[in-house]
Amino acid sequence: MDENKKLTALTKKEEAVFNLIKNAKLKGLNCPTIREIRDKLGFLSTSSVYTIIARLRDKGYLRAREKAEGNDGRTVFKKSSILWTAI
Repeated sequence: MDENKKLTALTKKEEAVFNLIKNAKLKGLNCPTIREIRDKLGFLSTSSVYTIIARLRDKGYLRAREKAEGNDGRTVFKKSSILWTAI
């Protein structure tokens, strides 16, 4: 993502998912799984959560990191000048 690109507004559901992930990382916890997000926010299916995460990626709020040795493959955040984005 271009660091200078302006991020677009989030829907209420997108914001809820983003905040859940961001708050977990701020507390030093692992990012929640798709199923954990579904259960905590009351979504009916994991595909709904996956769609929202895909939109957050498309909008530049999240970026998945590749799974590597010692890495569980969950999304992680780093502080930026505008908002939090995944590394």
